[in-house]
Order: sequence, then C-alpha cells, then structure tokens
Amino acid sequence: MILVTGATGLNGRELIRQLSARGIALRALVRSVAKAAELSSLPGVGVVIGDMARPETLPAALRDVDRAMLISSSDPAMLEVQSNFIAAAAKAGVKHVVKLSGIMPDLDSPFRFARMHGEIEKRLEASGMAYTHLRAGEFMPAYFRQVPSIVAKGLLFLPMENAKIASIDVGDIAEVAATVLTSSGHEGKIYPLTGPEALSMVQVAEKLSAATGNSIRYVNVPPDDAKKAQLSADVPPYLADALAELFAERRKGKEAQVSPIVQTLLGRRPTSFDEFAAFATPRSFAANNRRREPDPRRTLEQNMKYFLIRYRLKDGLDEQRRREMLSFISALNDEPALSGRISYRCMKTREGPDYYHLAAAADDQTVQDLQSREFFTRYTEQTDLAADGEVEVLPLEIIAETKPLAHA
Repeated sequence: MILVTGATGLNGRELIRQLSARGIALRALVRSVAKAAELSSLPGVGVVIGDMARPETLPAALRDVDRAMLISSSDPAMLEVQSNFIAAAAKAGVKHVVKLSGIMPDLDSPFRFARMHGEIEKRLEASGMAYTHLRAGEFMPAYFRQVPSIVAKGLLFLPMENAKIASIDVGDIAEVAATVLTSSGHEGKIYPLTGPEALSMVQVAEKLSAATGNSIRYVNVPPDDAKKAQLSADVPPYLADALAELFAERRKGKEAQVSPIVQTLLGRRPTSFDEFAAFATPRSFAANNRRREPDPRRTLEQNMKYFLIRYRLKDGLDEQRRREMLSFISALNDEPALSGRISYRCMKTREGPDYYHLAAAADDQTVQDLQSREFFTRYTEQTDLAADGEVEVLPLEIIAETKPLAHA
C-alpha cells in the first residue's frame, strides 16, 4: 500500500491523480475530509485522516503501508512535521519513503528551507528505511504569483537580475514520483529534477508574452523593494525573509543547472516552459484545443475557467475586509460539493490600493453552484460595500494561480 502525504496540495494532488490513473491503490493523508472530496472520488484512492504535526494521529494511517510519499508545505514547522512522519513510518514498518525535497538542500545554506530539507534528508537516511530524494527545482506555477502586476501593468517584477533558473512542471514531478513509488531500483538514490532549459526572467517574460498574446516585460527589482512589496501584500514576515534568502541564492546561479534525470527516468523530454505556458493560459489553451487533445498529465486547475475581480477598498476597511476574506475562503474550503472544482485567492498590487481576487472554476455548473451558496451571496454583498468605486470583473488571458503554493 502507498500512502501520500500533502495530499490536497499542488504536488500531492497531482501525484494521487496519476497513481489512480495507473490503477494503483493508495491512501491520501489529509487533515480534513471536507477538503478531500475530489480525491476520494478517484478510483483506488482511500482517504485517511491524520496530521503530521500530531504524531499520535499517524499510526492508523500508516497501518499496512510499505511505501510513502513525503510532502509538506514550506513553513516554519516543516522540519518538525516531516521528522514526525519519518519516525512514525519507521515504527510502523514502512519499507521505502520517497521525499519531495528542494533542489539545493544543504545544512549550511543561507536559505532556511534548504537547511531544513538537508536535515530532513539526513534523518530519513538514518531511519533504517529505504529512501529516495526527489530534489525538485522551482515549480513552473510559481510565476502565477505575479498575476496582479502582469494584469495591471504588463510587467513581471522579480529580484533575479540576469540569473537563470531551470523550472519544472508539476506534472513531471508527479510522474517521476509515481514511477519511483511503483518500480524498483530507486532505493538510496538522489534525483535532481528540472525542466529541459534554464531561462532568464527576460526569456520567461517573452514566453509568457507569446502564450498570452500580450506584451509582458521583466523588471528587475532590488531585493529590499521586493521584500517591502511582499510585506505590504500581507506575506508573513517569516516567509518574506525566506523568499529574500531564496532569491539571493538564485541570483548566484544555484538553480540554473539542467538535470537529465527526468529524461532518463521517463524516457521523454521534460515539459518545456513554452508547453506549460500554452496549457496554463486559458486563451492559448482554447486556441490549441482545436488542434490537439489536452495532455492528460496536466492538473485539473490548468484546464479551469479563470476570471479576476479588481477593486480598491475604502479607507479604514483593510483589516475588516481581511477577516471577511478569510471567512469566505474558509467556507469555500469546507464545502464538500465544491472541493477540487473551484479555487480563490486575494492578492494586492505592489503599488497603489488595488486588490485582485483570482478565481478558477472547473465549469459553468461549478460557478452556478457557488452562486447558489449563501456565504457567496453574503461575500459579494460585502465586497460591493467595501469597494471604493465600481467592482470590475476582468477576463483573464494569462497564466493564473489556482492553489496556494508550498514551495521552493
């Protein structure tokens, strides 16, 4: 039996879909059943409740498991929760743990999450279980974070100077993980995973421009300005500090090396950024849909319908509005009928008072279902009251994020 942790996250969810499509029976570890309705509907997928931050909840989930995929969010608790899981898995008799790690784990790294990944890898190697480390580069959907500035100004703001980075498609990571979990010969191996090319941010902007049909230009941002913009957009200080450390390492070229491992393991070239952008861009997807079928490895979110709501708050309403937003998202996440079919997040522009709400829906029926919910009616009424001027709904013709990221 295979157990997948981080099951409702970007990587875990895609891995579970791919394993299910292969006819593999597995368990998905989740903290809330309400967030796992989509997963539980997949053939061969059993949902189990457990929390890696609460080790006492893990033994039941690990019963009869012989292989496990270890994934969790990059947050202050990552070292603790993954260490909890390793200890519980070893005690439960798990034979092989595959860890999704960072591309540059190092106990002495200036980047805090690289240090954590390095320590977790060390603990897994000492656990007595077989291990495989999947050291993934930057996830291609990371550029979704730039949606507000791209929409508002046609600009891609990042503190990257002229450095290059070899990003990887989440679908490729999942396919590698599925292969490692279902075949032998990967025990004790370390696999660096990247896409087929290292790109500068100028090149990324050019490729996004080609995919969207809109002119997008890269603007190098001084590190301090980038951090200030993140803090003003309500990024937690801990994460803002971590991102500053990460980009400092990237500017040194630490993520510029292209790895051949995906090609070797899968027998095909990794997904290019051009291909990712084409499928992740609604306008481009619609244009290409007449010529070829969508790649089944693509996640559900990349085939969703997208829209933006842009507005600015009246003076003095930010904290009140933040609480209302959290309440709405909580209600949305706890609605089983909508789980996996719609996603929503709020973002603020780097400059000025504009806010953007980015939403993605699987189909027209999902939108109708959402509109019928009382919490959505209440939310839209409050948005109208909070907005300073007209609330504008914009069609989105660029890459759009559909899930909070865990990541680098």
